[in-house]
Amino acid sequence: MQPNKYWIDRALEREDRANRDANKYLIELKKQYERAMLDIEKEISIFYGKYAEDNSISYEKAKEYLSPKERVKFQDRLDYFIELVQNNPNGKYNTEIRNMSNRVRITRYQALLTEIRAHIDMLFGDKYNGYEPRTTSLLSNAYEESYYRTKYDTAIGLGVGKAFSGLNQNAITEAINYPWSGANYSNRIWEQKAKLITNLNNTITQGMVQGSSIDNMTQQLSQKMDVGYKNAQRLIRTESNHVLNNGVLKSYADDGIDQYEYVATLDLRTSSICQSLDGKIFDVEKARSGVNYPPLHPNCRSTTVAYFDDDDRADYERLAKGEDGKYYKVPADMNYNQWYNKYVEPNKIPKTLKVKDSFLNEQLSYFDKGKRNFIPNKSMITDVNIIAGMGVSTKFRVSESYATTIGGSADEWMKKVGRLESSKYVFDIHWVEHDKYGPQSYKIKSRKEK
Repeated sequence: MQPNKYWIDRALEREDRANRDANKYLIELKKQYERAMLDIEKEISIFYGKYAEDNSISYEKAKEYLSPKERVKFQDRLDYFIELVQNNPNGKYNTEIRNMSNRVRITRYQALLTEIRAHIDMLFGDKYNGYEPRTTSLLSNAYEESYYRTKYDTAIGLGVGKAFSGLNQNAITEAINYPWSGANYSNRIWEQKAKLITNLNNTITQGMVQGSSIDNMTQQLSQKMDVGYKNAQRLIRTESNHVLNNGVLKSYADDGIDQYEYVATLDLRTSSICQSLDGKIFDVEKARSGVNYPPLHPNCRSTTVAYFDDDDRADYERLAKGEDGKYYKVPADMNYNQWYNKYVEPNKIPKTLKVKDSFLNEQLSYFDKGKRNFIPNKSMITDVNIIAGMGVSTKFRVSESYATTIGGSADEWMKKVGRLESSKYVFDIHWVEHDKYGPQSYKIKSRKEK
């Protein structure tokens, strides 16, 4: 039997292959969203060109009915859209667009929303390149490939191969459509579509009510489309991980593998729940997606490997990923918490850093009951901490300004806070400091009575 390193390497290869396929598809889908947005911008531009006054259009004017000539042109557009979406997997939209076609009187506003809905419908449901059918193809291929590759890897790893029946299309369809997280991927896609259309419609309506310019309107619509794409991206990554791992799980069960080991990615992006399960062993028959089997959450990157009681992992290695994006080797029997404590914690840059006490180098004033008072120069500041800039992980947002006006480089400046006491008050003091140029810009952020 092959050592544990073999099983981990094969699992990571399967995951990497699935991620590459998903990323390739997401690049194409991003372009489709951008093309749809260009089509929507064109519709908005035509609408404003016809009906806007002073680069804006009122909601009342938008609700005026199309003229007989405009109604004829709009019918031609409807016929074109009906032809494009007649094979749409979601028949509901066909009904909606045909109902609009049967109306005698249609407002300008209704015509615009219908044309925008048509572009979104083609984005989601185009027979060959739509979001839903392309996602179905991606997930089907991921499930099938992960199943067969795991069976092959198992045969090589155990040195034993056996005959088996191949997956039929019905089994693949059933597997990818299983509602493991409460709803299947197809339902979630159409929920996303309905939400995107509602958001676009609301944006258009609000823009008309507020008298928005065409530039403002298209900017708002573009932002809604960006949100729509990010939702699609999250769904595709999560569902890809699910079908990849479920193909592996079916292979485990078919090959009589009784247990699996949970394998989280060793880097700083890994979720706390995946960190806690890394290296743990579970029974195959008790595997539950979202509970003890990946994915446990949206954008989950974890996977599993077959586990055998007699496998000695002490002499083998697994890969971890550094902050520079490069991989390095660690012992195969090291789990996430052990890796973090050995490789991350000793080199971790703190968010804040306690440093030695300091002395105020200028006089500060404050008002108390309408009277101006002073904190004398050279007063002691205790409990001093660096909260941004040099020495800590928190970015000092205005360090570049200090470097330009006073000197030094931006990464040499730091922001400090401390506590200063008078006979009556405790002051929270903030200031900026550089090792060469000293403290600058003292401020009293707050005070409280003793």
